[in-house]
Amino acid sequence: MFDSIPVSALELGIGFREYEDLARSVRDVASLKMRERQGLLDLANIFFSGKTILKMQKLVIDMADDREFYRIAEMNYSRGPPEGEGIFTTGLAYHLLKRGGLIQSGN
Repeated sequence: MFDSIPVSALELGIGFREYEDLARSVRDVASLKMRERQGLLDLANIFFSGKTILKMQKLVIDMADDREFYRIAEMNYSRGPPEGEGIFTTGLAYHLLKRGGLIQSGN
């Protein structure tokens, strides 16, 4: 469990418990094929407003600096974000799409 979470997470309505679920979503997305990850980003661009996407970008930057987030996502902090911040961006999109009922888990 996290002692603190970024303000940018709260701005997207993500609280402490859900922030931990977000880390697991990032972990899950890392195993998807590139085509599947691109599909998630395409859906996010369709369903989310520009304002939401800007908030997502802020959170991705904060996630990249959070050691505990890496631990829960089962990633190596010393290597930095996988594929730049692409996996974090896609994992966040996946998480928010699931939360909004726009996709099912496992899709």
